[in-house]
Amino acid sequence: MKKRARTKKILILLSSLFETGGIQRYNKHLCEALSQKFGDVLFKAILLEGSSEKKRERWPNIQIEPTQGFSNAFLRKTFYAFRVFLISFLSPPKCILCGHPGLSPIAFYLKKIFGLKYAVFAHGIEVWDVISGSKRRGLENADLIVTVSRYTKERMILNGLGG
Repeated sequence: MKKRARTKKILILLSSLFETGGIQRYNKHLCEALSQKFGDVLFKAILLEGSSEKKRERWPNIQIEPTQGFSNAFLRKTFYAFRVFLISFLSPPKCILCGHPGLSPIAFYLKKIFGLKYAVFAHGIEVWDVISGSKRRGLENADLIVTVSRYTKERMILNGLGG
């Protein structure tokens, strides 16, 4: 029996995946759903923090790549952004799923440079208050914003985002 060729590649930008926390749990559920629903799509998840040691084989179409080797947060974030740009240049994805609003500026610049569409998953307090600068630009230019609750959506709309 021949395996079907994976037709699309989607880049997932995640802050972390296997550590403890609400966003991490949401990211795990996201990966689970994507893997089950879109088995013919190849996903590449780039983690800002954490490791891929706990990668489960239940996500065979999701390649998880951690960003390791930097204890300095600024250097880690700079290397992360550079790495995401390099991956997007060498092997352009069909689109980007941005698992945290803080990573949306990277997706925004990928859209400007390479014309890639992107979606941002918005989690609670990170988007409840007034947002300015590059994070706001990243959210304003997203092709889709997915909020994890109705309350988060309402707060974003009150702050002039989405609608």
